[in-house]
Amino acid sequence: MDALLSAAQWVVSQALAPVADGMLQAWGDTKNLGLNIEALRMELLLVKATLETASHKQVDGPAMQELLGKLRDSALSAEDLLDELDYFRIHDKLNGTSDAADQHAKGGVHDLALNARHFAKAVGKLPFISSFCCSAPSPAGVGREVEEARQRASCCALPRAMQRSRGNSSSAPNANEEVSGCMPKLGKLLPCSSSPHVHDDRSGQPTLCGAPHGETPMPQFNRAHISERMRHIVEQLQSVRKEVTQILQSCDPMTIPDISQSRPITTSQSIEPKLYGRDHIMDTIIHDMTNGKYLGHDVTVLPIVGPGGIGKTTLIQHIHRNQQVQNHFQVIIWICVSLSFNLNKLLEEIKTCIPPVEGEKDGKVEDLIEQRLKSKRFLLVLDDIWEFSDRDDWKRLLLPLKTSQEPGSMILVTTRFPEIAKMVGTVNHIELQGIESEEFRKLFLAFIFGNEPVRSDSIVCSRLEIR
Repeated sequence: MDALLSAAQWVVSQALAPVADGMLQAWGDTKNLGLNIEALRMELLLVKATLETASHKQVDGPAMQELLGKLRDSALSAEDLLDELDYFRIHDKLNGTSDAADQHAKGGVHDLALNARHFAKAVGKLPFISSFCCSAPSPAGVGREVEEARQRASCCALPRAMQRSRGNSSSAPNANEEVSGCMPKLGKLLPCSSSPHVHDDRSGQPTLCGAPHGETPMPQFNRAHISERMRHIVEQLQSVRKEVTQILQSCDPMTIPDISQSRPITTSQSIEPKLYGRDHIMDTIIHDMTNGKYLGHDVTVLPIVGPGGIGKTTLIQHIHRNQQVQNHFQVIIWICVSLSFNLNKLLEEIKTCIPPVEGEKDGKVEDLIEQRLKSKRFLLVLDDIWEFSDRDDWKRLLLPLKTSQEPGSMILVTTRFPEIAKMVGTVNHIELQGIESEEFRKLFLAFIFGNEPVRSDSIVCSRLEIR
């Protein structure tokens, strides 16, 4: 048990390494993958916290061992995927298409070697390699050669330009021997390798995957496929992590902390008196809810997506307290969901927020909600949703809400994760971006000076230095 737990912790730490400095996140933003990477990073952090909790508890047994094994395997998948993305990031940098990448301190050939190592690592993890090795007939001893080729694959990815750049370096002959030695072995792994020989007769230099001399073959970047893989891995991690957490809590509910309690509880009351840079989007949402395209629908679910601290909750708080919204909806409910999507708890909170009606009959929570919402237009805010362990829970939540019989009811959802928005939304989600520079300047000055007038840039500078 201890060995399996330690192995799972180590794998999770390795998986978090590529996203530790924020460079992969920055690169992912340019590929429309930033939110997916952040979702995977946050889930890995939650898994890490769960494993740290488990390490302090004497919990053992076949079931727990199997769950830890699943966490380890899913974390390995996350590590593989993030390593592949890191390869593409470095490739973009070395080819001048991105600024979010590392450079080797010595430059030149060392940058090429860095690129080659990441390429070889990514190639070694591509699915077609394992399927090719398992399905194709192989002579005796090829398994050993495959393993050796994987271990030495980095030398095979070095472009021909590397040899030219070495000049009179004494290490060049040894490197050339390594290239020659591992090329035929790696070639057996790659079905795209068309040359039956190690060397091209015309140049005497190795080729790989039909790539022209001097070029490193490039695995195809498929954003949609990578996004789907990320979503699947996050779902796997969430599902198993929740099971492990429940086991830990059942063992010692007095001492094992609930990780979800680390999230702050939001309310409908905003502490920010003014909303900066969001007036247009707020006015659009209010208009669509009260006079626009959502008015004729039964129940519309509008998700608002963005990273932590971007202003999702603040935006919804200002919409919630808008007088036009208050007059339009007969029932307004605010629920902070946070990390734990507990259906029974949510239904109970919703019931509590709806005033009782005359002549209502006792029954299940769902029945009471139906009776109290009948012929009423409602606005339900579900703030800060992090996960769903069971997709059917969302359908069960909607059932009593869809019986209001009054068109124009709304559910506003805030979340960091696009996959959750796609799951719950009945319309396209709104993705919040950073505010414009001028609005940010106003917000910044408001934080520094409050209601005091700002007279000049020199005063601004002096006040900043003092504070």
